[in-house]
Amino acid sequence: KLPYDFRAALSWPLDAHDLRAVVAPTLLIVGTRSLAIVQRIHARLTRLVSGRRVVSFNAGHMGPVTHAHCINPWIEAFVDVCAEGQGRRP
Repeated sequence: KLPYDFRAALSWPLDAHDLRAVVAPTLLIVGTRSLAIVQRIHARLTRLVSGRRVVSFNAGHMGPVTHAHCINPWIEAFVDVCAEGQGRRP
């Protein structure tokens, strides 16, 4: 799976305009103990993706696995908010 992830990441739009065009609800999660490169990517996405929600945890890059009890409630709440928003559309 890892080679596919790298291939997908390398083909991701590199243009800031493309990232600003993202209109999907987005929850950006970062671990404060993640590698510096991950934190830089998170910071850039935070600046470029409009309408995003941002949260950080005292965890590493695998926080959703190692700290699921802290992170999962945030993900669940975000999904619920998005689902409620879908329900209000005509």
